Amino acid sequence: MARKPLYRSRKDNRHVATAPHASCAIGLVYADRLARRGYDLVLLAHRAERPGALARVLRSETDAVIEVRVADLTREGDLKDVGAELAELDLLINNLELPTDRPLAHGRMSSLDRLLDTNITACTRLATAAARRVAQRREGAVVNVASAAGLAPEISAGANGATRAFVIALTRTMQVELIHDNVYVQLVIAAATRTDICHGIVRPNLCLA
Repeated sequence: MARKPLYRSRKDNRHVATAPHASCAIGLVYADRLARRGYDLVLLAHRAERPGALARVLRSETDAVIEVRVADLTREGDLKDVGAELAELDLLINNLELPTDRPLAHGRMSSLDRLLDTNITACTRLATAAARRVAQRREGAVVNVASAAGLAPEISAGANGATRAFVIALTRTMQVELIHDNVYVQLVIAAATRTDICHGIVRPNLCLA
């Protein structure tokens, strides 16, 4: 059975932003600011509770249309569905990151696979789908959120720093390739921030409020 497209309640030709992991820290700030600046939002999440609570707050305080889309982006079916549903996208806040808390020699292969599926495969697929949509319309933006671990992998554990370096390289490639398509591509390199993923992958004294 075909899934209904996103943005069913889009109104007044407002811009639409899509944000994964928007219920805490960096993603939450983006969602809050965008809703208050006139964007409608689609919040992508693995579970509905926290983004649902955020959506209720923003609906009560703004006139934004906000949808919560539950998907496991490590599953090929969900990833394909979400990618196909980005047809009306104006802005992607590509804030995907899954933490790892164990060195490579001591972690489980299943955890490593999920890390790579999220931080590399899903991140790239969302960025590519969004880039194609906005390039076709010659209007829009993609914001890829990386971290300082991509520049200094020794501050994190396992393959996390390597996946963050990948996002940095991917974004720089997109900036070059989309420069003539009137598409804005921004790279955000976040320093240590007190988020859900901070604990366990960097030293505690590096996590900032």
